[in-house]
Amino acid sequence: MSPNTTLQELFGDISDLSDEECDESSGHVIEHPQIRGLLQLSNPLSPDLTQSLVPLLHTLFDVQNGANQAMRFGANLPPFLAPLLSIGATLLPPHLSQRTPAFDSMIANYYQPGQGICSHVDLARFEDGVVVFSFISALVMDFTYVGGDGATAGYTRANEPSLLDSVPVLLESGSGICLTGEARFKWAHGIAERQQDLFEGMRIQRKQRISITLRKLKPNQSDTAVYSMSDSVVRDAEH
Repeated sequence: MSPNTTLQELFGDISDLSDEECDESSGHVIEHPQIRGLLQLSNPLSPDLTQSLVPLLHTLFDVQNGANQAMRFGANLPPFLAPLLSIGATLLPPHLSQRTPAFDSMIANYYQPGQGICSHVDLARFEDGVVVFSFISALVMDFTYVGGDGATAGYTRANEPSLLDSVPVLLESGSGICLTGEARFKWAHGIAERQQDLFEGMRIQRKQRISITLRKLKPNQSDTAVYSMSDSVVRDAEH
């Protein structure tokens, strides 16, 4: 894929998308008060957009046969992701907002109630600016400061004591977040395995959830290298 590939070249004409869908997050990006570099949509995606996307997202999986994860790269990104690619680009900080394409990698995960993922820092083969969208139901993602200078990317931790108390972040259905700078490289993030979350006094019963993570591979990093990783490593390093 050429570095000058545009959304229209990848996905065709997206002019039929409504202004509400394409400009969903315009002017509505906020930074988390405790986690530097964790950018969030101040409002979730519109109900119309989420309702139209969820059936399409389900087609990425074969849950009945245990396929609860899907990866796509470059020209193989599904056309129905065009609204998320457009909105995700608006979540990027100014110094990343002009890169082309904004994203060339997608990983989708399907979670059953109670499932989680161990605390990790995203793999170093991906550039700064990782965007995650959540669908169907809400849960809490825990962030823990691990420090370092970016060399910790790819780090995972299971059953080890936290360096600091974790910071809970609520991911609602339709929410979008961007990990950049410290949030990308110096904070590990994970999802505890439990049936309920407690957030600011509110008890949240977990349901099924789909996450879509958008990233950009660094130069000279092929999608073949990503596919060659073992399933356990990939599963431990995604959202």
